[in-house]
Amino acid sequence: GLEGGVQVVKVQAGPASNAGIRQGDIIAKINNESFESLEDFEDIVDDLPEDKAIPVLVIRGGNPSFLVLKIEE
Repeated sequence: GLEGGVQVVKVQAGPASNAGIRQGDIIAKINNESFESLEDFEDIVDDLPEDKAIPVLVIRGGNPSFLVLKIEE
């Protein structure tokens, strides 16, 4: 229901929580890619490389910031 991102509803222990992503954050870009829908977002996430630093642009409290996500092998 958001334009230009997806809102995080729940964060489980793992790469997202290790990167500092929190419930309520809006993910606007991941791996420097924008997306139009949740399906597009899921496709990008499915193709993320392992053991590399992945930039994630989040909007928290109206303020944008970059976090670094790393998916372990």
